[in-house]
Amino acid sequence: MSKKMIYYIPGENHDGFYVSGSTIRPKKMLLAFKELGYEVDLLWGDKEEKKKQIRNIKSNVNKEIKYDFLYAENSTLPTMLVDGKKKILENFLFDREILNFCHVSEIPIGLFYRDVYWKFPSIISGYSAWKRKMLNLMYRYELAQYQKYVDVLFLPSMRMYKYLQDEYNGKICDLPPGIPEYSGIVVKKQAVEGIRVFYVGGIGAQYDLLLFFQVIGEFPSVQFTVCCRENEWNNTRDIYQPYMRDNIRIIHEHGNGLIPYVQEADIACLYLKPDIYREFAMAVKLFEYMGWHLPMIVSRGTAMGDFVERNKIGWNIIYDADSLRNVFMRLLAHPSEVNEKRDAICQIAKEHTWKARADKARKVLLEML
Repeated sequence: MSKKMIYYIPGENHDGFYVSGSTIRPKKMLLAFKELGYEVDLLWGDKEEKKKQIRNIKSNVNKEIKYDFLYAENSTLPTMLVDGKKKILENFLFDREILNFCHVSEIPIGLFYRDVYWKFPSIISGYSAWKRKMLNLMYRYELAQYQKYVDVLFLPSMRMYKYLQDEYNGKICDLPPGIPEYSGIVVKKQAVEGIRVFYVGGIGAQYDLLLFFQVIGEFPSVQFTVCCRENEWNNTRDIYQPYMRDNIRIIHEHGNGLIPYVQEADIACLYLKPDIYREFAMAVKLFEYMGWHLPMIVSRGTAMGDFVERNKIGWNIIYDADSLRNVFMRLLAHPSEVNEKRDAICQIAKEHTWKARADKARKVLLEML
């Protein structure tokens, strides 16, 4: 008999799975559980689909068909709001029904809690005072439900828990993103002098690369390629233009268009200006860089910095100009250090795939039986 589990994604299925960097996770985890050999009963869709799905699950339980656990991926929005204001009650009732049913049926429940942006007034300052209050109440209610029903709350990093401990004091476990599977991208190192640094991602207020631009301009033998959206670069060009040098290039590529730039790179940049939110965030980019076998320069005092230092796959340094200068001077003098970090990535890569993440969740939840 095959192993069975329940996979719950709140909200409706809008045009297939999510595709952005922060929300592709539900699909990756679902595929990973299937790769582990699980027959997955999926709870996801519109009202009628979910009614049919929950009836099937309840029927199976009544027939004493065993489910190992329920794994859920919550949304950045409160679950009640994932399909808009008109479906608040519908989502509220279904969420409570499925959690209560699994709890009463002694099916272990694990839920990945994605975000705590609502805890930071500066991030939600664009909302009216009334909306901020309502969001706060919804999130707190949701955590109260998790306290009642959820056996394990999975988080992007353990650093995040300090912002949740007033509302949730159950079992927690870190479950960061996994390394994507890439086809057609093979990192080939060329025998050239200097260091080639690659960055792909946002650029702007939340993705401040200004210090990196300033320092890297002092090292002509360090080439820096920045891949960002064209509109974001246009919006920030005036800020960065004074620090543009011949060794800095801006590109706007995605997908296969990234391949030649990844192939020529030696290391990657995750050296962003620290803030309270980045303290606990675990960016998908970190694991994309690992998939490309690129060691990283990361800002100290962050969850990503902790991860890089613990696994010896990059340079976790204080966010100031002297620290960054020292790294470049050392790497230019001892380029073999890049190869050592790259070798470390290759050695641990299998421990950080999406399949490994699903397997960790499985083991933790089975311990609850």
